[in-house]
Amino acid sequence: MEDINPIYHNPFGVAFQWKRNSTKDFRKIQIVFRDTGLLLSQNELEQFKKNIECTKNSNAMCSECGQHETCRS
Repeated sequence: MEDINPIYHNPFGVAFQWKRNSTKDFRKIQIVFRDTGLLLSQNELEQFKKNIECTKNSNAMCSECGQHETCRS
């Protein structure tokens, strides 16, 4: 954890910024969900947020599902 600046974490994953980034990735944020990592710019992060909100709103079955803790969707 010494190589990162943590931004946020919860049971699903973590968001952080590398302390020693290359010049081209300096303004990007690394997000890790379980075993998947994303390196996103601010614009990409905002679009990703919109995609998540759209998916949550269109999948009513999830609100009634009893497998929230084990679901990998």
